Amino acid sequence: MSILTTGNKIEFYPDISKEEEQQGPYVSQVDEVIDETHIKILAPIQKGIIVPLRLHERYEFVFYTPKGVIGCNGEIINRNQKNGLHFMIVQLNPPFKKVQRRSFYRMECILSFQYLLENGEQIGTGVIKDISGGGIRFIGNKEVALGQRITCMIPMPTKELFTVKGQVLFKRRSSTDQYPYEHRVQFIDLDPKDQEMIIRYIFLEQRKRRSKERGLQ
Repeated sequence: MSILTTGNKIEFYPDISKEEEQQGPYVSQVDEVIDETHIKILAPIQKGIIVPLRLHERYEFVFYTPKGVIGCNGEIINRNQKNGLHFMIVQLNPPFKKVQRRSFYRMECILSFQYLLENGEQIGTGVIKDISGGGIRFIGNKEVALGQRITCMIPMPTKELFTVKGQVLFKRRSSTDQYPYEHRVQFIDLDPKDQEMIIRYIFLEQRKRRSKERGLQ
C-alpha cells in the first residue's frame, strides 16, 4: 500500500547535480497513485503559465502527507492532458526519507572560504555563491573531480570556523580568471546541530536583507 494519496501537496526541485539546480521549487499535487513507484501529478504553473519541464530529468520530490514530510528522487516520464488540465507521470525512486523543508532553501551569498582536497595535499581558495542546509555552490582556484570528497572550511558568523566534508556532484568552468572552476557540493556526515546552525544563519541573513529592503536598517 502506497504511503502517498491523492491530494498530497508536492514541491520538487531539479537534482542538485544538475546545472538547473537554482530553479524551483515547483509546486503541484498528487492526482493519482498509479502503483508503488508511479504517480500522476498536476503540471506546475508559474505566473499563469505551465512550466515546460523536460522528460527524463531527475528531480528531488518532497511530499506533504498526514504522517509527515517525506522525499525521494524521481523523474518525469510522460505528459498528458484531460478536460483542459495538464498532467505529468512521475517514476519515483524509493525509499522515501523524512526531510526538513528548510534544508532545501538555497541562499545566494558571497562568502570566502578554503577547501582541502581529498589527498590532503592541496588547499584551494574560493567564494561560496549559494548555501543551504544540504550543500554549497562555489567558484574556486583548484579543480575537483566529480565524486571526489573535499573538506570545506567556512568562516561562519555563528562559529569561528565551520569545517564540513562534502562530495562534488557537479562542475564546470566559471566565468572568472581568479576562480576558474565552479562546483556544487553536497554535505556528507553533517551533524544535525551544524545543519541547524547553517539554516539559522540563512534565516537571519534573509531577515536582515528583508529589513534593508524595507528601509528598517
